[in-house]
Amino acid sequence: GLYHITMRGNGKQLLFEDDEDRKRLLSLVRSSVLRFNIKLIAWCLMGNHFHLALLDREQALSAAFQAVLSSYARIYNRKTGHSGHLFDARFWSEPIKSDAQLLETVRYIHDNPQKAGIEPSWRYRWSSYGQYARGEEGLADTTVVLDLIGGPRGFVAFTNNILPIWDPAEEELEELRHDPRVVEVLTEHGVASPAKIKALPKPERDGLLRDLRARGFSIRELERLTGIGRGVIQRS
Repeated sequence: GLYHITMRGNGKQLLFEDDEDRKRLLSLVRSSVLRFNIKLIAWCLMGNHFHLALLDREQALSAAFQAVLSSYARIYNRKTGHSGHLFDARFWSEPIKSDAQLLETVRYIHDNPQKAGIEPSWRYRWSSYGQYARGEEGLADTTVVLDLIGGPRGFVAFTNNILPIWDPAEEELEELRHDPRVVEVLTEHGVASPAKIKALPKPERDGLLRDLRARGFSIRELERLTGIGRGVIQRS
């Protein structure tokens, strides 16, 4: 499963005294995700909390991050003389259930420093933004998101609200409309676009639908493509 997790300092306790602390936490995260076969999709470190987006195929999230948090707390407390709990009792996690939600989560994570008034997201060092936008080396696996959004340029545009949320259903429909088999059948029947099919006389409409089904299209695909109901397509 994909998850958005957030970990906060206990009572809004600052988690980092300096950049060495940030590097230390990232090192612990790197070791833990490798050990537990977790894919880190995006991350951002703030003053008293941090955000991560993760792909956890083996349900190891809890064990992986309890190890990170306990190790970091010991090191931090030893360094600063802090006593007591450094983090809230448990990290917050939310399942990510769709590609659109994944994209919004990644945008939200990278927006944190800008929304907090620290500096623009593109300039902030302590997030995976630079990996996505500029191809910098780092912890995150950017492949999934960049494949969805059209590479670094698409990522920057989406992050700045220039692009709409990616809709997989609309993308599937566009692929169907431009499928060479569809173009061939429409040309043979002299029809300008799939949207025109449902307005054809019944014999011509049914013949065209039969030709599309003979080219290997499923009933579900033809419903999406033409707007004609399943029953009509089955009877054609």
